[in-house]
Amino acid sequence: MKAIGHFSRSSSFQVGALFTFLLTLGVLFVAYFLHLATNQVFLKESQVAIEAELDGLSRLYELHGVEAFNAALDAKVDPLKRNFFYAFKQDGSLTPRSDFLYWPQLGREAEREPVQYDPDHFDDSLMSGIDAVLMLKQVTLSDGSQLIVARDVHDLNVAQWVARTFGWLMIGTMILISGLSLWVGYYVVDRINRIADTTDRIVQEGALHERLPIDSSWDDLSQLSSALNRTLDELDQMVQSIKSVTDNIAHDLRTPLTRLRADIEHVSDHEHRSRLLKEVDGIMAMFKGLLRIADVESNKKRQAFAVYSLNTILEDVIELYGPVAEDKAINVQHQINPAMVEGDRDLLFQALANVLDNAIKFTPENGTITLVLSCHNREAIVHVCDSGPGIPQALTEKVTRRFFRADDSRNTAGYGLGLAMVNAVVKLHKGSLLFKENPHSEGSPGLCCSISLPLSA
Repeated sequence: MKAIGHFSRSSSFQVGALFTFLLTLGVLFVAYFLHLATNQVFLKESQVAIEAELDGLSRLYELHGVEAFNAALDAKVDPLKRNFFYAFKQDGSLTPRSDFLYWPQLGREAEREPVQYDPDHFDDSLMSGIDAVLMLKQVTLSDGSQLIVARDVHDLNVAQWVARTFGWLMIGTMILISGLSLWVGYYVVDRINRIADTTDRIVQEGALHERLPIDSSWDDLSQLSSALNRTLDELDQMVQSIKSVTDNIAHDLRTPLTRLRADIEHVSDHEHRSRLLKEVDGIMAMFKGLLRIADVESNKKRQAFAVYSLNTILEDVIELYGPVAEDKAINVQHQINPAMVEGDRDLLFQALANVLDNAIKFTPENGTITLVLSCHNREAIVHVCDSGPGIPQALTEKVTRRFFRADDSRNTAGYGLGLAMVNAVVKLHKGSLLFKENPHSEGSPGLCCSISLPLSA
């Protein structure tokens, strides 16, 4: 049984998907700034500012002459806040208002667009006391004078590098977290399904010896599995104690009952003696049944396992009970296909005999019993369907308990151990036992008992 049939429907997946969606938005947001940093948007803004400043000063020089130009430079020089740096060469030499120590050799490229000037690439600093990375552009005025406007872009370069580096780191981290969240969700769902499968198998088969898987000790599900396993240990111990008490009682009472039966043989009243012997024989048969079930459940019988033809065993059972069915005018129909299974022949015979005996016992006169042996999915499946009163659906899981008898079967001979024996034999052979209503029964619900056993390799 899968507790969570589809991973996409689990809460773990939905939480992981939510985290992935939010992280994807974060990745897109970071990618946008990474795009800005890669395309040098901030440096382009400095280029535009330099060109605008250079164009304004050039126009001022051409229209109003050198005095107005010098006055403008004096007004722009602010020692506390320098947005731009200037160099003006007139008649082949730098003017006193220039910020540069010497005129840099920039080439014609600097006249077309702003270029970067990194002092690390030159022997001498361009400006006294200032070790800046400059973006600059020069222009030649109409009288041959040259003007350079520069701007410090060191901080912008650092910010751009930081944006690129940490942008890629954040994108990688977010992708890793998204993948990790989905993996954790899948891990949780897988563990829950494994716990559910094992628990369902324990409940359905009564396999209290099985334990929930524990893969680690760091997660909460492993702690839960450990707690459940301790509970199963206690339950298994309690059940085994109860079975042990029952089996010991059955074993210890066999000798006193045998002596009692021997004493009853000496009773002179024939009718009274027969009634007492019948009662004692019934009690002894019940105790033998209990011991037989205990012997099967101990798994000792697996030592006698061999490969047998299940169809031959079933045919022998039908032949044995044929006369009993004829006495009640019951029509026994069968369709038997070859099937080889590994197991204990005597136990398989007894289990099939118990099922057929029950079917005959509860099928009314002139009724019908159908037996089918088929193979499907590496299993041999025996269906025994009768036209009797059937069993209420609510009681189908109880009929294999020891001494269980439905209210309408209290007047029928038996002690409620037959199907308990069948269940023990089927479990010993790693098979399954199923009861359901007979869909082909007319006039009464009927019952279908299905025994599934693994085919031999």
